[in-house]
Amino acid sequence: MKNSILIVEDDIIQSKALEQMLRNYHIQFDITIAHTIDEAKNIIDTTGNFCAFIIDISLNQNEDNTDGLLLTDYILNEKNYRQTPVIFTTAHPQHVFTALNDFHCYSYLLKPFNERQLYKQLDMIFKKESVLKIKTLKSVHIKINLHDIYYIQSFGRIIEFITKDNKITSRQYNLKKLEEILPDNFKRCHKSYIINTDYVYSVDFSNRLLTLKDNNSIVPFSKNFDYSTL
Repeated sequence: MKNSILIVEDDIIQSKALEQMLRNYHIQFDITIAHTIDEAKNIIDTTGNFCAFIIDISLNQNEDNTDGLLLTDYILNEKNYRQTPVIFTTAHPQHVFTALNDFHCYSYLLKPFNERQLYKQLDMIFKKESVLKIKTLKSVHIKINLHDIYYIQSFGRIIEFITKDNKITSRQYNLKKLEEILPDNFKRCHKSYIINTDYVYSVDFSNRLLTLKDNNSIVPFSKNFDYSTL
């Protein structure tokens, strides 16, 4: 059964954009959209349980409108939703203080936000697994402990996982997809490499090389890689 999320957003274009971001996330969701507080209440009263809510604080063009907070108060007073995470979105940062302090919201996103910012909040809610399930080139299904991965290298359609124990090859993913599903400590440092930043030991800026501790691997990084995130 899929997880169900209710988006409450008065702007149709923004609600569609948010829906598409959710559909690109590594977890599949059943997505319902409401554009007004009354429509949202009706959906909540007549639809099955939601596992999370994404609510725009201002549900019209008036900067002072806080219908999203009124709706949240309604939701949190429902027995089934007292512990359900709420992610607020807003273009008006003055409302964030109220959202955090009066409603103890799970998190908030200031508009405009991107997929990475949204996914970071979703990761906190749905807690990515500590293992990656892959199918090897020999069609063997295995689980890799994420903590055991030093780096990942692409050879065309072949992906090689360098781990503490061995090298594992697969065609199941490409690096772009792995960027989306791996936690934040995995960074794309080069067109052909993703590194586990927990293992970076030193940075050679002159030659653009990263040395990884424990196995002493040397991995290149591109000139546009933001090494300040290490």
